[in-house]
Amino acid sequence: MADAVALLEASGSRFSDLELIGRGSFGDVYKA
Repeated sequence: MADAVALLEASGSRFSDLELIGRGSFGDVYKA
């Protein structure tokens, strides 16, 4: 999961780490 978080941070994602972990699904968060 750490890789996904790092990828989001690197791409300037609007989602926070807590939100990503809360959903528990990188696919859903990234697609949203």
